[in-house]
Amino acid sequence: MTYNHRTLTIFGIVMLLTLRSAAPAQSEQTYVWPVKDRIEVTGVFCDVRNGHPHGGIDLSHFGKVGVVPILSVGDGVLMRIRSSDYGYGNAVYILMPGGKVAVYAHLDRFSEKLQQVATDIRRRTGLARLNYYYEPHEMNVKISKGEIIGYGGKSGTSTAHLHFEIRQDDLVNLNPLTNGFAIQDTVAPRILSLMFTPVDADARVDGARKASIYSRAGMTKKGPIRLKGRVGLSADVKDQNRKGGRRYHPYAMRILVDGKPYFETRYEKWGYIDQNIWITQYDATPKGDKFMRAYNPYPVEIPFFSGADKGTFGDLSPGVHAVEFVAADANGLEDRLAFSIEIKAGEDPAKRPWPRGDGAYEIFNNKTVEAGRGDFAVVGRPYSLFEPALVDVTRDKSAQNICWRISDPGVPLRRNIGVRFRYGQSESNPEKLGVFFMDGTELKYIGARHDSDNRYVSADADAFGNFCLMRDDAPPLIGKARVSKGSRPTVIFSVQDDLSGFAPDSAHVYIDGRLTPVDFNPRTGGAKAKCYWKLDPGKHEVRIEVKDRQGNTATKVLSHVAY
Repeated sequence: MTYNHRTLTIFGIVMLLTLRSAAPAQSEQTYVWPVKDRIEVTGVFCDVRNGHPHGGIDLSHFGKVGVVPILSVGDGVLMRIRSSDYGYGNAVYILMPGGKVAVYAHLDRFSEKLQQVATDIRRRTGLARLNYYYEPHEMNVKISKGEIIGYGGKSGTSTAHLHFEIRQDDLVNLNPLTNGFAIQDTVAPRILSLMFTPVDADARVDGARKASIYSRAGMTKKGPIRLKGRVGLSADVKDQNRKGGRRYHPYAMRILVDGKPYFETRYEKWGYIDQNIWITQYDATPKGDKFMRAYNPYPVEIPFFSGADKGTFGDLSPGVHAVEFVAADANGLEDRLAFSIEIKAGEDPAKRPWPRGDGAYEIFNNKTVEAGRGDFAVVGRPYSLFEPALVDVTRDKSAQNICWRISDPGVPLRRNIGVRFRYGQSESNPEKLGVFFMDGTELKYIGARHDSDNRYVSADADAFGNFCLMRDDAPPLIGKARVSKGSRPTVIFSVQDDLSGFAPDSAHVYIDGRLTPVDFNPRTGGAKAKCYWKLDPGKHEVRIEVKDRQGNTATKVLSHVAY
């Protein structure tokens, strides 16, 4: 079985953990760099990006597109290949020994060998927009260390570079700079400024409720910084691998109190399923600058931090304490700054501000809250929230459909929360029921998982708001379609669906019963399929099949005469 789009479910995780058996049977290997000659790192692991931490490192092509050969860093087998106009663009995923996966993104084009693989997949699946995962038993495209897999480009982005990742079992992104790809580095990080931020309403920094920034020079001259309650420490640290080089953030930051380890931030690993943890990485200054956090104010474990609800000084005894702040790069070069703090007695040090919000229901990870005698439920997944929250869950009785609202507690989601509806016993066709999110005035389909034993329909949501259970039993509409002239015709058509919409693999085109790749955009409904073989002269049947995300199908048959 193959997947063109995979949702990471328990089944998916189990499948991914079997990848090790598909990799070459040998011990872990030493790597070569994916680009030859000059190595210029333009982006490091866990740079703060739009909506997620950076998942790897960026390597410059120095403005060249389609010229720089991209090499496989080790022996392995092809695990995934994709081609897109956005995101990673043209990308290759190679499974290596020990469950390591190397990812190469933004390629201008694939190598001839992989381009033929891509062509074969398109013809077999009928999907021109390539995003193909190999199952373990299918992985037979062997890749050798140093083999050219493509050429550097800017597909899916605006600047020519290689985005390169090392993952463990395709689940966890690892820092390449500490996992086989160390760079030459002669310059230690430099601590420029520290910021102390009150975490709770009763917290104070030198008597003030607002965050206070101290320059390095100011820290060395200043007496003890007076702290009350939970206060977080973040830092502006400059790191370069050579003088005059590009600026990076540090690999690690450590706090020692009275000579003993107190807290550590280390950018070593994280997983894409946990994208929203980027909001835990930094504190913003009034000018919008980002200071990297060396504390975790949340009651949950986060991969960067050495503990949950740690590092905020509220657990220290009253009095003066000696503090040393250490910033380190991936090569172990360090900078240190010593200062002192004076802890003022405050409220109960065990007191915490959560749950936040003013609703009647407390939601948190692994917790299900039912409303309406079980007709609707908010389901906390293992990693849904950073902290407990209070929400109101109310039925919208004015809506034509069954709709419920979850109020926004002002707490960010870490991952998705579950929403669950229970339908009535008289429902005759429950498989056509789906869950929709009301985004302003627009309904957006978010899924439909059915539990017929309990009469549940559920889905995962990435925001609080209004949710509706709606029926979608209407087939999509296939608009005007045309077939170009010739023995290798192109079929052009558009489709429309007013409710559940389309997935990337929703449209297929058959010519005389033979599948031909279709370039389908599920957002616009536009589609184009090019016949890749030469038709014999005479009359031929062209069949278009379209299925929406609730399984409703539509078919249109056309005739084509080849000369």
